[in-house]
Amino acid sequence: MVAVNLTDDKLNPFPGLRPFRPGESDFFFGREDESAEVTEKLLRNRFVAVTGSTGSGKSSLVLCGVIPSIKRHAAAEGEKWSFIVTHPGKDPFRDITSAISGPDRDGKTLLFVDQLEEIFRYYNHHISDPSGYDAKEFINLLVSVANGSRPDVYLIVAIRSDMIYLCEHYRGFSDILNNSSFLVSPLSRNGICKAIKGPLDMAGVAIDDDLVELLANEAAESSDQLLLLQHAMLNTWNCWKRMNEHERPVDLSDYGSVGSMKDSISIHADEVYFGLDNNCRTICEKMFRIISGKSPDDKNIRYLSTFLDLKLSVPCNEEDLLKVMEGFRNPLFSFLTPPSAVPLTDETVIDLAHESL
Repeated sequence: MVAVNLTDDKLNPFPGLRPFRPGESDFFFGREDESAEVTEKLLRNRFVAVTGSTGSGKSSLVLCGVIPSIKRHAAAEGEKWSFIVTHPGKDPFRDITSAISGPDRDGKTLLFVDQLEEIFRYYNHHISDPSGYDAKEFINLLVSVANGSRPDVYLIVAIRSDMIYLCEHYRGFSDILNNSSFLVSPLSRNGICKAIKGPLDMAGVAIDDDLVELLANEAAESSDQLLLLQHAMLNTWNCWKRMNEHERPVDLSDYGSVGSMKDSISIHADEVYFGLDNNCRTICEKMFRIISGKSPDDKNIRYLSTFLDLKLSVPCNEEDLLKVMEGFRNPLFSFLTPPSAVPLTDETVIDLAHESL
């Protein structure tokens, strides 16, 4: 059990729409077998591509399953490891080269490139994006690392399975994908129950068995099971905490107060949107058109934008823009990242918590 303070308003053992973050592995349950398998592939091949549908939990699996597993391995073997987590930004080539170049590191390094599909978000395989870099150059760098140009560097990439076809244009990369990849499947029923009960057990809170059964049934029927389950549990927990009856198990009355799993995301997004005045709703619509969109083949994609980008692109005053953003950064919903506890600067990257939004 983790030492927790149930009176802490910021405490919630469920991340909602965002992935689990580093440091939250104590609350990560249901993927123990998958974590072990990815770890084994990584140590054997020095590279593994983690693929899966949107909302399948790829990022969480690596951040709170595989990385803690590697740390345990390092402690057992007396090895020193460092960990770098990144994703394609506005200059991904520079991001990766700066991460792996420079003075030799002491020990081994695990480089995790999350959301690799974002490298393709501006262009097809032969067109450079507006900032001038080439996807091929970036992919070739990853292939070089995976093939041993830096034998002390181990590489994990996460990519949506519906976007992996874009890698077929890069022969070297498709070869290493075929050699070492892991498809994240939907959670088993046992895994779903662990994902519900485990975080509560760690917080020292009980949950009614009938609610676990209902949640497991609803999650098993959904293609977005993890996304919907974590959002439902985040809000069910918040409802239970507001009742200030900490000796009482989380039960059906708490879940019933937040809406069904299937409709909870749209209900809460509408709650934020319709809580804005007309001017801020217009700002909201323009902001979401800037940070999200569709690829040429109609896939949901995210466009990384800094706070400064949005201030320059959305015709409004900063106060109203902040009002809109804070509504969607509210920890009750976490539709946008970074979370509300993180102060915004002009360089802060504003992103959707999940591309399915």
